[in-house]
Amino acid sequence: MNTFQLNIIKDNDNKLIYQIFSKENHNKSKISKNIRFNATKHNIRSQFRKLAHTYGWRLTLIEPYIKEILRNNKIKNGNDKNVQINLKYEKADQNYKRNKIIIDEEDGVRLALLFKTACRIRKMGKIDKILLNLKSLSREEAYYWYSKVFNNGRKQNGVRALRILMVS
Repeated sequence: MNTFQLNIIKDNDNKLIYQIFSKENHNKSKISKNIRFNATKHNIRSQFRKLAHTYGWRLTLIEPYIKEILRNNKIKNGNDKNVQINLKYEKADQNYKRNKIIIDEEDGVRLALLFKTACRIRKMGKIDKILLNLKSLSREEAYYWYSKVFNNGRKQNGVRALRILMVS
C-alpha cells in the first residue's frame, strides 16, 4: 500500500506548482538492516519519490478536480484548515509543512496519472478529455495504468498508450 502526498509550492515568480509524491509502506521485518540504516541515515523526505508535477495553464484546468478530491477526501494533515484556506485563495504558505497534504491511495493514483498524462499536451480540449476519462476509470483500471506508467522499465510507452486511450 502506498502513501501519496500532494505538495503545493510557489516558484520564484509566485506561480503555484502541484507535485505528487509516493511512499511505499514496507514491512520492517522484510527490509534488510543495510536498507533500514540508509533510510534512517538520510532525511525521511528522501523516502518519498516524486511522481509528477503540474503548473501553469494545465493546473488551472486540473485544479477544480484536485479541490473536489480534497473536499471529498478527509485530509490527514494537522494543518488541514490552513491548507483548505490556501486552496480557496490559491495561495501557498511560506511555511512549507502546511502545504503537504496526505491523500488516499486511489485518489493519489488518479492524480499521478492525471499529472503525468497532461504534462506535455498542448490542447486544452485533450486535457478535458483525459480528465473525464480518468474520472470514469474503474479502480482496477486506474491501478493497472499506474503500474504501467510508474513501475515499468520503459515508462514512456505506458504514458503514450494511456494518452492515446484517454484522448480517443
